[in-house]
Amino acid sequence: MSDPVKPSQNLIRLYVNAFEEDFIVSNRIGLYACIFVIAVTVGAVTPVQSEETGRYSMSQVEGGFLRLDSVTGEVSLCRKQQEDWQCRAVSDDRRKLSSEIQELKEENKELKNRLADLEALSDLRSFKEKEGDIELPKKTDVDKVMKFVEDILQGIKDMAERLQDQKEPETSL
Repeated sequence: MSDPVKPSQNLIRLYVNAFEEDFIVSNRIGLYACIFVIAVTVGAVTPVQSEETGRYSMSQVEGGFLRLDSVTGEVSLCRKQQEDWQCRAVSDDRRKLSSEIQELKEENKELKNRLADLEALSDLRSFKEKEGDIELPKKTDVDKVMKFVEDILQGIKDMAERLQDQKEPETSL
C-alpha cells in the first residue's frame, strides 16, 4: 500500500522547485536592475565631477586673473574695473598660426601639382630629344608640294572664271 504522506511531499517538492525557479529568474531580473541602476548612477556622477572642475580655470596674474576656457582654448584677462569685473580676450597667436598653416598647406599642394606638370613636360621633351633630329625635306620635295598647291589654286581660278561667264547677262531697261 502507498503511504498517504508521499503524494503530499511530492506536491510540496513541486511547489518548492517552482518557487526556486521563480526565485532564480527574479534574482536575475534584480541583478540586471541593480547593474542598470549602477550604470545610470555612474553616468550621472561623471558629468557632475567634470562640472565641479568647471569649464573655466582661473589663474591669478598681476592686475587680475587669466581665464582659460577648457572647451575652446580661449584665454581672457579678467580685471576689476570700477565696480564690475570685465574679461577681455587675450590676443591668441594660435588662430593666426593655424590659418597660416592652412594657407601653407594649400600652397604646398598647388606647388606639388605644378611640379608634377613640369616633370611631365620635361619627360616629354626628353622623349623628343631621344627620337633624334628631325630631317628637313629636300628641295625637290618642297618643289613637288608647291607645284601641287599651284595646280589646285589654278583649278579654283579657272572654275571661278567659268562660273562668272555662265552668269546671265543683265537686261537693261
